[in-house]
Amino acid sequence: MPKIEPTGLTQKISLSQIIETGNIREDYRDIEELAQSIKDNGLMQPIVVKRAGLSPDGIPQYELIAGNRRKRAFEYLCSKGDDFSMIDAVIKTGDKLPLQLIENIQRSDLTAAERENGVAEMLKTGITQREIAAKLAKSEQWVSKHLASHKIRTFLTQKNINTECETNILNMFRTIPENDLPALIAEMEQQGGTRTAAEKVLSAYKQNRNPLEKAEQPPPAEDYPLKEPVPPPFASESGRQTPAVHNNPAQNKTSAVPHKTPESERIIEPDKILNAKDVFCEINAYILSIKNKIESISDIEACTLQNAKIEAAYDIIALLHTKL
Repeated sequence: MPKIEPTGLTQKISLSQIIETGNIREDYRDIEELAQSIKDNGLMQPIVVKRAGLSPDGIPQYELIAGNRRKRAFEYLCSKGDDFSMIDAVIKTGDKLPLQLIENIQRSDLTAAERENGVAEMLKTGITQREIAAKLAKSEQWVSKHLASHKIRTFLTQKNINTECETNILNMFRTIPENDLPALIAEMEQQGGTRTAAEKVLSAYKQNRNPLEKAEQPPPAEDYPLKEPVPPPFASESGRQTPAVHNNPAQNKTSAVPHKTPESERIIEPDKILNAKDVFCEINAYILSIKNKIESISDIEACTLQNAKIEAAYDIIALLHTKL
């Protein structure tokens, strides 16, 4: 993949030289206010473009990477008769989509949905989650959460349900069946749409779906018989009832009923004892195998499913740590 690197100084280019081929930003509010601010105070931050070859007339063209609102503000000023046909621009090289995401994420003014959509679009280009993380200087877990949340938000949008909750909050619902998502999201939004609200809703959902059952506790050791029970009398050859002899255990091994051993005294066979270290190693090996598998997957839904498996495995490890 091409390496992202700046070309140097800011220079002025004509608005007519700029080509727009789509942008991860979806909302262009307050263009008139921005235009007035630029007219009064000048352009505070240049737009970002990359070279896009030459026009049929041999004029250099540039693909817009970041600064759609600023470009629209300049166009608005021109439509009102002001001369703002030239705009300051920084020219960079590299892939357009990563450049757009980097520029926007650094400004931190994208919505959660726009950021998630940008990451999903990067995955569609054929690069792996690890490469996306490297390009954006983020962790693989950050990328995984955005892809999982993108899938959830897309599903909700198809159901005409709009939510503005953050990625980290929406990602908490990644393992919930789709049929249950609308009601849970609505309840979470009603309770404020916060992380605390999400945790409360999910906790209630899991308790109702999988009610906790009290495990049967073995009776106390003192409830078990500690002495061998006296066997019932048996019939002799003459038909007379003869009491069983029980004062000498050695002579009555075959006739005595074996007593129950308390649970606390039972010995587990060595080959049935699970070594915690071996369990952790197996789970980590499972996680690693899934991560290696994800690198070759380009389908978003398949990647999201595999990432859910990884998250579940980490949950198991955390649970084991609390029990040991």
